[in-house]
Amino acid sequence: MKEILNISPKDLNSRVELAKIYQRQNKLEDAEVLLKEILKISPKDLNSRVELAKIYQRQNKFEMAKSISEQALKIEPTNSFAMAELIGALTSQKKPEQVCERFFDFVQQKQYRFGRHSQAAIFRFLLCCQKYDLKKDAQRFYGLYREEMDSKNEQKCYEIVR
Repeated sequence: MKEILNISPKDLNSRVELAKIYQRQNKLEDAEVLLKEILKISPKDLNSRVELAKIYQRQNKFEMAKSISEQALKIEPTNSFAMAELIGALTSQKKPEQVCERFFDFVQQKQYRFGRHSQAAIFRFLLCCQKYDLKKDAQRFYGLYREEMDSKNEQKCYEIVR
């Protein structure tokens, strides 16, 4: 993979994929350096920001994960993967009330569309509800958006609200 990057140094997708490989190998610092290089080349690259948020969470750098996720959401306000990482960071920081507020604002955006891509954010929200015993928030979401959830998330939500 590194050889490909030498041949085509501006191939950002290959760089992101290499960063993912580094993450799987637990070479978090290498992945972080690579993703930061991508952001120097392409400051609005969402995939790099989301992957960097994942790394920061694994390194227990939750404030940095929150910040980079928020930056991604400023670039693309309906990006479910960035929202999932923001929810993860806020949950780890023990801020469930912020999770609920940000998540409901997120899904209620006019331009937001539910779909397969949105399930990661939904699942992270439900995990937060379960961890902090936020039954009312899970019930509210279940009542409003039951039809939008995949079967895994619907089952998870049902377990929390019953």
